Amino acid sequence: MKKKNRVVGNSNQKNADTSSNHADSTKKVVESVPSTPISLNSKIAWGLLIGLLSIAGFWLLKDFLLGKKTNLFLDIGSDMTNAFLPFNALATEYFQQNGIGSWSFRQGMGQDMLPLMNSPFYYFFFLGNSQNIPTNAIFIEFIRLLVNGIAFFWYLRTIKYNYYTSIFGAICFAFMGFFAIAFGWTPLLADWTLFLVLMLISIEHLIQNRSWYLLPISTFLMAINQPFN
Repeated sequence: MKKKNRVVGNSNQKNADTSSNHADSTKKVVESVPSTPISLNSKIAWGLLIGLLSIAGFWLLKDFLLGKKTNLFLDIGSDMTNAFLPFNALATEYFQQNGIGSWSFRQGMGQDMLPLMNSPFYYFFFLGNSQNIPTNAIFIEFIRLLVNGIAFFWYLRTIKYNYYTSIFGAICFAFMGFFAIAFGWTPLLADWTLFLVLMLISIEHLIQNRSWYLLPISTFLMAINQPFN
């Protein structure tokens, strides 16, 4: 009986040693596998984001950017042709002659011109010729696409998402279907969405860092765009 107990005891010890060695080897294998395939830092992440947005944006809008098509539509998106093209042409001519915001009798029976100058993106129009607005509009939309993606990336990083998730989310946001509708209909909708993201960023900075300076800026941008009009 004693010999049998010794044999059983030795076999149990060997099994325990084998299990311990297997656990150690498994632990080493697990520890040797990196947590992420590529280590991203801030500069690489920002460069990768802008590069992906630029390449995808050019591929999507290449016919417009290369002058084969213009960003003017006559179907359900006819507001771009019937409303925003005349508004932007008038605002461009007014800005070049008189500067920012005053009264003009060329709009109906007379109207304050400041509501026609309520988007920072419109000032790209004002620097050029009003006759070139149909061809310049697509470059402004391309810039807007980049800015929307960058702003949403900033927001995701602010709420502590990693670089991979933030890049993926920013690209999805920049190319979502809502902006496709705004692209061929009214740029105001795209502006409101961007300013809403900026407002979310400013609120997060206020909560996390007690930093309030972004909140008045985002509120101002949202207010001048008349979101409740």
